[in-house]
Amino acid sequence: MSPIKSWMQKYGINCNVVRFKEAITHPSAKVDNTSIKDYEQLETIGDAVLGLLAIEYILDNFPDASPSQLTKGRSNIVNNRILGSIGKLMGIHKILITSNHYQIVENDLSKSLEAIFGAIYLDTGMIECGKFFNRIIGNVTKLGGIDIDSKYSNPIGNLQEFTQKEKIAYPEYIEIDQTGPDNNPKFTIKVSIDYNDQIISSTGIGSSKKNAREIAARNLLSKLYRI
Repeated sequence: MSPIKSWMQKYGINCNVVRFKEAITHPSAKVDNTSIKDYEQLETIGDAVLGLLAIEYILDNFPDASPSQLTKGRSNIVNNRILGSIGKLMGIHKILITSNHYQIVENDLSKSLEAIFGAIYLDTGMIECGKFFNRIIGNVTKLGGIDIDSKYSNPIGNLQEFTQKEKIAYPEYIEIDQTGPDNNPKFTIKVSIDYNDQIISSTGIGSSKKNAREIAARNLLSKLYRI
């Protein structure tokens, strides 16, 4: 049995193998074969599917959750850091199809995992997506992904809420570095606020500017809540 079919069998995935291969095909693979389809379309579909499943899960476990708690809980399940870590635990990096010289990062695993949900949805529907979700939710819990009151579920939004509450200027984000090749960049973002008459800053390094901003904001929140 091929590694891909073995992986599908391990997680009870019954969708078409061709569709599944699309879900684990990184855009870099098109450098070697321009005719293949990568996971980007399925990722968009899977993002919506996974978001709905996350909301349903939170409602089942926290029936009295407020709209704000639903949003925070969903973010804690489906954020890129959590999904990337889950993808690594599941071994998606071992079956991800890339170009010969591409170096895989966790953000790729996050996108591929979302694409897998998209593939399952298109081939077998929402019920099978729910079954797959239930198989991996233990990993989400293990990684601290379910906390409907977390201050870190939406770090950029949470940091802005902090500045509004404290009546200080909004956070300032500055890109201070970009390294790596075009197909695998690393961005360094610095975020600063003026709080209690001092400038407090943190940096974040990520595979995209958005990811780097989120990490920087999370690091700054962690610093603020220790003050």
